[in-house]
Amino acid sequence: MYKYLNYDPSAFETASFIPRGLTDWNQDDLTRDFERRLHEEINRRELHVYFYRIGYRISFPLPVTDIPPLPKGIPEMTIDYPWSIWLAWELRERWEILYTAWKKKKDTQAGDLLQNELVSLSNWSRSHEGPGSAGLCTGHLAASLAFFLSHKEDWDLNKYNKVLETALLLLNRDIQPWFENTWAFKEHFTIQDIHNIPSIILVSSASLARLLNHPLSDSLNSKSRQLLETWCKFQSENYSEGTSYDGFLLDSLVQWIDQHPDKQDLIRSAESAFRSVLNI
Repeated sequence: MYKYLNYDPSAFETASFIPRGLTDWNQDDLTRDFERRLHEEINRRELHVYFYRIGYRISFPLPVTDIPPLPKGIPEMTIDYPWSIWLAWELRERWEILYTAWKKKKDTQAGDLLQNELVSLSNWSRSHEGPGSAGLCTGHLAASLAFFLSHKEDWDLNKYNKVLETALLLLNRDIQPWFENTWAFKEHFTIQDIHNIPSIILVSSASLARLLNHPLSDSLNSKSRQLLETWCKFQSENYSEGTSYDGFLLDSLVQWIDQHPDKQDLIRSAESAFRSVLNI
C-alpha cells in the first residue's frame, strides 16, 4: 500500500494484491468459476461496491432504483467526484453475468433478474454528477442498454418496451444536452479531444441512438467515426493514456464498431492502429 493512496496503482499483473504462482486456466476452470459467480449473483440481495480510492466498501440494496447517496467529493475539485462510475462498473459486471446465463444457458431466473433490474432504471433521476452533464456512469448505462436491447429474443415484451422508454429518456434528458455542449460544435479533432472519458460516453451513446433510430443518431455516429479516425491517426505516433485507460476506450470503440452497419470497413481502416496498441 502506498503512503498517500488507499490502493496499489501498480500494473495489474505486478500489483501486490495479485498472488504469485498463478497458472493458465483451461475451459473447465472458466466454467466452474462462471458457475460460482452466477450462483453468487442469483442469491445476492445487496450490491457491494468497493470505492478503492478512499478505501471503503459500501452496500446498496438490489435492485438499485436510483443513484444512491455516495461518498463526499474531493475538496479541491470544483465538481462532484464521479463516484457513480464505481456503481456502474459493478452493475454492468453483474448484468453481463446474468445475461450470459440467460442467453447461453437458458437460465430463466437469471433472465428475470436482469430484466427486472433494467426496468428499475426507469426510476433513476439522473445518470451523472450534475445538470446538463454526462459521465462515465451515463456512458456505461448507454453501452449496457445498447447491447441488451439489441437482442430482443426471450424478452418479456412489456419489460422490453419499458427499458426502451428508459433508453430514450437517457438520450433526451442526459446525453443530448451534454453532446450539444461537448461535441456538436467541434469540426476538427485534436489530441485533447480523444481523452477516454468523453470519448467513451460519445461512442456508447452513438450505439444506443442508432439502435433506437433516435434523431441524434447521425450526429453521434458521425462524431464517433471522426473520433475513431483521430485516434487511429495519433495511435500511429504511439499515443497512450496508460494501459488501463486505453483499455477503457478500446472496449467502448470495439462495441461501437461491432454494432455498426459498416463494421467490416471500420475494422479494416482501424486494424493497424488496434494492433499497434500491443506494441506500446
